[in-house]
Amino acid sequence: MKEIAIIGVPIETIHLKGDNEFDDAPLEVYNRGSTDKIRKYLVNCSNSHANVSFKDLGELKFGFRQDKEYICRNIVFKYEKKDVAEIDLDTLQKERDFVLKQKENFDYVTCIGASHFGALLLYEKNDFVARADFHGDFYWEYEKNYIGENYSSYMHTVKRKIIKNPKKIINYGWGGTYLDDKSKYLAMDIFGEEGLIGDNKHKDANHFDIDVDCFKKELEIAKSRNCGRLVPKQLEDMISEAKPEKIGIWEYRWNHDKGNGRRFIENVIFNCLAGQN
Repeated sequence: MKEIAIIGVPIETIHLKGDNEFDDAPLEVYNRGSTDKIRKYLVNCSNSHANVSFKDLGELKFGFRQDKEYICRNIVFKYEKKDVAEIDLDTLQKERDFVLKQKENFDYVTCIGASHFGALLLYEKNDFVARADFHGDFYWEYEKNYIGENYSSYMHTVKRKIIKNPKKIINYGWGGTYLDDKSKYLAMDIFGEEGLIGDNKHKDANHFDIDVDCFKKELEIAKSRNCGRLVPKQLEDMISEAKPEKIGIWEYRWNHDKGNGRRFIENVIFNCLAGQN
Protein backbone atom coordinates (compact mmCIF):
# COMPACT_ATOMS: atom_id res chain seq x y z
CA MET A 1 0.00 0.00 0.00
CA LYS A 2 1.35 3.39 -1.01
CA GLU A 3 1.34 6.23 1.53
CA ILE A 4 0.59 9.60 -0.05
CA ALA A 5 0.34 13.02 1.59
CA ILE A 6 -1.34 16.17 0.34
CA ILE A 7 -0.33 19.63 1.59
CA GLY A 8 -2.23 22.83 0.85
CA VAL A 9 -0.12 25.91 0.10
CA PRO A 10 -2.49 28.88 0.65
CA ILE A 11 -0.64 31.56 -1.29
CA GLU A 12 -2.39 33.77 -3.82
CA THR A 13 -0.88 36.28 -6.23
CA ILE A 14 -2.62 39.64 -6.26
CA HIS A 15 -1.78 42.49 -8.59
CA LEU A 16 -1.43 45.97 -7.18
CA LYS A 17 -2.85 48.75 -9.31
CA GLY A 18 -1.31 52.20 -8.99
CA ASP A 19 -2.38 55.56 -10.35
CA ASN A 20 -1.36 54.48 -13.82
CA GLU A 21 -3.64 51.80 -15.26
CA PHE A 22 -0.57 50.05 -16.63
CA ASP A 23 1.07 49.70 -13.20
CA ASP A 24 0.91 46.05 -12.23
CA ALA A 25 3.04 44.80 -9.36
CA PRO A 26 2.50 41.19 -8.21
CA LEU A 27 2.37 40.50 -4.50
CA GLU A 28 2.28 37.05 -2.88
CA VAL A 29 -0.16 36.93 0.02
CA TYR A 30 -1.54 34.45 2.53
CA ASN A 31 -5.02 33.23 1.55
CA ARG A 32 -6.19 30.86 4.26
CA GLY A 33 -8.66 28.20 3.15
CA SER A 34 -7.92 28.54 -0.56
CA THR A 35 -7.08 24.82 -0.88
CA ASP A 36 -9.85 23.51 1.36
CA LYS A 37 -12.22 22.40 -1.41
CA ILE A 38 -9.70 20.43 -3.47
CA ARG A 39 -8.30 18.76 -0.35
CA LYS A 40 -11.79 17.81 0.85
CA TYR A 41 -12.54 16.42 -2.61
CA LEU A 42 -9.42 14.24 -2.48
CA VAL A 43 -10.22 12.99 1.03
CA ASN A 44 -13.62 11.91 -0.24
CA CYS A 45 -12.00 10.22 -3.24
CA SER A 46 -9.69 8.28 -0.95
CA ASN A 47 -12.67 6.34 0.43
CA SER A 48 -12.90 4.56 -2.93
CA HIS A 49 -9.21 3.66 -3.12
CA ALA A 50 -8.34 0.95 -0.62
CA ASN A 51 -4.85 0.56 -2.10
CA VAL A 52 -3.80 4.02 -0.91
CA SER A 53 -3.08 5.32 2.55
CA PHE A 54 -3.98 8.97 1.95
CA LYS A 55 -3.27 11.69 4.47
CA ASP A 56 -4.40 15.30 4.28
CA LEU A 57 -1.80 17.31 6.20
CA GLY A 58 -3.88 20.48 5.96
CA GLU A 59 -2.72 23.92 4.92
CA LEU A 60 0.58 25.55 5.76
CA LYS A 61 0.22 28.46 8.19
CA PHE A 62 3.60 30.21 7.75
CA GLY A 63 3.62 31.09 11.45
CA PHE A 64 0.32 33.00 11.24
CA ARG A 65 -2.21 31.95 13.88
CA GLN A 66 -5.25 34.19 13.66
CA ASP A 67 -6.54 37.08 11.60
CA LYS A 68 -5.45 39.93 13.84
CA GLU A 69 -1.92 38.56 13.97
CA TYR A 70 -1.34 38.02 10.30
CA ILE A 71 -2.61 41.34 8.95
CA CYS A 72 0.64 43.16 8.38
CA ARG A 73 0.34 45.36 5.32
CA ASN A 74 -2.32 47.79 4.15
CA ILE A 75 -2.21 48.08 0.38
CA VAL A 76 -4.13 49.51 -2.51
CA PHE A 77 -5.65 46.58 -4.37
CA LYS A 78 -7.74 47.42 -7.41
CA TYR A 79 -8.09 50.95 -6.01
CA GLU A 80 -9.40 49.70 -2.67
CA LYS A 81 -7.59 49.37 0.63
CA LYS A 82 -7.04 45.81 1.77
CA ASP A 83 -5.19 44.22 4.69
CA VAL A 84 -3.00 41.28 3.72
CA ALA A 85 -0.11 39.23 4.99
CA GLU A 86 2.69 39.20 2.48
CA ILE A 87 4.51 35.93 1.83
CA ASP A 88 8.13 36.66 0.97
CA LEU A 89 10.89 34.10 0.55
CA ASP A 90 11.83 34.16 4.25
CA THR A 91 8.22 33.54 5.26
CA LEU A 92 7.92 30.72 2.75
CA GLN A 93 11.09 29.07 4.03
CA LYS A 94 9.56 28.70 7.49
CA GLU A 95 7.56 25.77 6.16
CA ARG A 96 10.15 24.28 3.82
CA ASP A 97 11.71 21.91 6.36
CA PHE A 98 8.28 20.57 7.32
CA VAL A 99 7.29 19.96 3.70
CA LEU A 100 10.52 18.18 2.74
CA LYS A 101 10.50 16.16 5.96
CA GLN A 102 7.35 14.43 4.76
CA LYS A 103 9.43 12.50 2.20
CA GLU A 104 10.59 10.41 5.16
CA ASN A 105 7.03 9.77 6.32
CA PHE A 106 5.31 9.05 3.00
CA ASP A 107 6.08 7.43 -0.33
CA TYR A 108 4.89 10.52 -2.20
CA VAL A 109 4.20 14.13 -1.27
CA THR A 110 1.90 16.37 -3.32
CA CYS A 111 1.50 20.12 -2.79
CA ILE A 112 -1.31 22.20 -4.27
CA GLY A 113 -1.64 25.98 -4.37
CA ALA A 114 -2.92 28.94 -6.36
CA SER A 115 0.48 30.62 -6.82
CA HIS A 116 3.51 29.12 -8.52
CA PHE A 117 5.60 30.92 -5.90
CA GLY A 118 4.79 27.98 -3.62
CA ALA A 119 6.88 25.72 -5.85
CA LEU A 120 9.99 27.02 -4.09
CA LEU A 121 9.06 24.76 -1.16
CA LEU A 122 9.84 21.62 -3.17
CA TYR A 123 13.05 22.49 -5.05
CA GLU A 124 16.27 20.95 -3.75
CA LYS A 125 19.87 20.93 -4.98
CA ASN A 126 19.91 17.39 -6.35
CA ASP A 127 16.53 17.49 -8.04
CA PHE A 128 15.78 16.17 -11.49
CA VAL A 129 12.69 18.20 -12.36
CA ALA A 130 10.08 17.66 -15.05
CA ARG A 131 8.43 21.04 -15.32
CA ALA A 132 5.08 21.44 -17.15
CA ASP A 133 4.14 25.07 -17.75
CA PHE A 134 3.11 27.30 -20.64
CA HIS A 135 5.32 30.01 -19.13
CA GLY A 136 9.02 29.62 -18.42
CA ASP A 137 8.85 32.01 -15.43
CA PHE A 138 12.39 33.08 -16.25
CA TYR A 139 13.97 35.98 -18.17
CA TRP A 140 17.55 35.64 -19.31
CA GLU A 141 17.59 39.39 -19.99
CA TYR A 142 17.02 40.04 -16.28
CA GLU A 143 19.92 37.96 -15.03
CA LYS A 144 22.05 41.05 -14.37
CA ASN A 145 19.14 43.04 -13.00
CA TYR A 146 17.37 40.58 -10.74
CA ILE A 147 13.67 41.44 -10.57
CA GLY A 148 12.93 39.80 -7.23
CA GLU A 149 10.91 36.86 -6.05
CA ASN A 150 7.36 36.26 -7.20
CA TYR A 151 5.30 33.74 -9.13
CA SER A 152 6.41 34.91 -12.59
CA SER A 153 10.14 34.93 -11.82
CA TYR A 154 10.45 32.15 -9.26
CA MET A 155 12.81 30.19 -11.50
CA HIS A 156 15.36 32.98 -10.98
CA THR A 157 15.13 32.22 -7.27
CA VAL A 158 15.58 28.51 -7.97
CA LYS A 159 18.72 29.27 -9.97
CA ARG A 160 20.22 31.85 -7.63
CA LYS A 161 19.28 30.70 -4.15
CA ILE A 162 18.22 27.05 -4.12
CA ILE A 163 19.69 24.82 -6.83
CA LYS A 164 22.23 27.04 -8.63
CA ASN A 165 23.60 24.12 -10.64
CA PRO A 166 20.62 21.76 -11.04
CA LYS A 167 20.99 18.12 -11.92
CA LYS A 168 18.39 18.64 -14.66
CA ILE A 169 15.28 20.70 -15.36
CA ILE A 170 13.20 19.81 -18.42
CA ASN A 171 10.37 22.10 -19.51
CA TYR A 172 7.30 20.50 -21.11
CA GLY A 173 4.38 22.36 -22.67
CA TRP A 174 6.37 25.59 -22.92
CA GLY A 175 4.67 28.27 -25.01
CA GLY A 176 7.86 29.02 -26.93
CA THR A 177 7.39 25.68 -28.66
CA TYR A 178 4.29 26.87 -30.51
CA LEU A 179 5.80 29.00 -33.25
CA ASP A 180 2.43 29.78 -34.85
CA ASP A 181 0.85 30.90 -31.57
CA LYS A 182 0.01 34.59 -31.40
CA SER A 183 0.57 34.43 -27.62
CA LYS A 184 4.05 32.92 -27.93
CA TYR A 185 5.63 36.17 -26.74
CA LEU A 186 3.94 35.62 -23.34
CA ALA A 187 5.79 32.37 -22.77
CA MET A 188 8.96 34.03 -21.39
CA ASP A 189 12.24 32.09 -21.28
CA ILE A 190 13.08 28.76 -19.71
CA PHE A 191 15.75 27.75 -17.22
CA GLY A 192 16.98 24.28 -18.12
CA GLU A 193 16.17 22.52 -21.35
CA GLU A 194 13.07 22.13 -23.47
CA GLY A 195 11.32 18.79 -23.50
CA LEU A 196 8.80 17.33 -25.91
CA ILE A 197 6.08 14.85 -24.98
CA GLY A 198 7.31 11.38 -25.85
CA ASP A 199 11.03 12.09 -25.47
CA ASN A 200 11.21 9.89 -22.34
CA LYS A 201 13.61 12.31 -20.63
CA HIS A 202 11.22 12.58 -17.69
CA LYS A 203 11.53 8.98 -16.53
CA ASP A 204 14.21 9.63 -13.89
CA ALA A 205 12.60 12.81 -12.55
CA ASN A 206 12.06 12.83 -8.79
CA HIS A 207 10.09 16.08 -8.88
CA PHE A 208 7.22 17.19 -11.13
CA ASP A 209 6.48 20.92 -11.10
CA ILE A 210 3.10 21.50 -12.81
CA ASP A 211 1.32 24.74 -13.63
CA VAL A 212 -2.19 23.85 -14.75
CA ASP A 213 -2.00 26.44 -17.53
CA CYS A 214 0.07 23.86 -19.42
CA PHE A 215 -3.27 22.32 -20.44
CA LYS A 216 -5.49 23.35 -23.34
CA LYS A 217 -7.73 26.29 -22.46
CA GLU A 218 -10.76 24.38 -23.79
CA LEU A 219 -10.42 22.05 -20.80
CA GLU A 220 -11.17 25.02 -18.50
CA ILE A 221 -8.76 23.97 -15.80
CA ALA A 222 -6.74 27.16 -15.37
CA LYS A 223 -7.79 30.73 -14.63
CA SER A 224 -5.32 32.00 -17.22
CA ARG A 225 -6.45 31.90 -20.83
CA ASN A 226 -2.81 31.94 -21.97
CA CYS A 227 -2.64 28.19 -21.94
CA GLY A 228 -0.56 25.44 -23.48
CA ARG A 229 -1.56 22.47 -25.59
CA LEU A 230 -1.16 19.53 -23.22
CA VAL A 231 -3.93 17.23 -22.07
CA PRO A 232 -4.05 15.52 -18.66
CA LYS A 233 -3.40 12.00 -19.95
CA GLN A 234 -0.01 13.04 -21.30
CA LEU A 235 1.18 14.11 -17.87
CA GLU A 236 -0.59 11.23 -16.17
CA ASP A 237 1.36 8.78 -18.31
CA MET A 238 4.63 10.57 -17.55
CA ILE A 239 3.95 10.56 -13.80
CA SER A 240 2.99 6.87 -13.90
CA GLU A 241 6.36 6.10 -15.50
CA ALA A 242 8.51 8.33 -13.28
CA LYS A 243 6.73 7.88 -9.92
CA PRO A 244 8.25 11.16 -8.59
CA GLU A 245 8.51 11.48 -4.83
CA LYS A 246 7.44 15.15 -5.02
CA ILE A 247 4.71 16.76 -7.11
CA GLY A 248 3.67 20.41 -7.02
CA ILE A 249 0.41 21.40 -8.73
CA TRP A 250 0.24 25.17 -9.00
CA GLU A 251 -2.04 27.96 -10.23
CA TYR A 252 -4.91 25.65 -9.31
CA ARG A 253 -8.11 27.40 -8.24
CA TRP A 254 -11.18 25.30 -7.51
CA ASN A 255 -13.60 28.02 -8.63
CA HIS A 256 -12.00 28.25 -12.08
CA ASP A 257 -11.90 24.50 -12.65
CA LYS A 258 -14.88 23.08 -14.52
CA GLY A 259 -14.00 19.54 -13.43
CA ASN A 260 -11.12 18.32 -15.58
CA GLY A 261 -8.54 19.70 -13.16
CA ARG A 262 -9.80 17.91 -10.08
CA ARG A 263 -10.10 14.68 -12.05
CA PHE A 264 -6.49 15.11 -13.20
CA ILE A 265 -5.32 15.59 -9.61
CA GLU A 266 -7.37 12.59 -8.47
CA ASN A 267 -5.87 10.42 -11.21
CA VAL A 268 -2.33 11.55 -10.38
CA ILE A 269 -2.65 10.62 -6.71
CA PHE A 270 -4.80 7.50 -6.74
CA ASN A 271 -3.86 5.96 -10.09
CA CYS A 272 -0.51 7.30 -11.34
CA LEU A 273 1.36 7.30 -8.05
CA ALA A 274 -0.42 4.43 -6.37
CA GLY A 275 -0.70 2.20 -9.43
CA GLN A 276 1.83 -0.24 -10.80
CA ASN A 277 4.32 0.64 -13.53
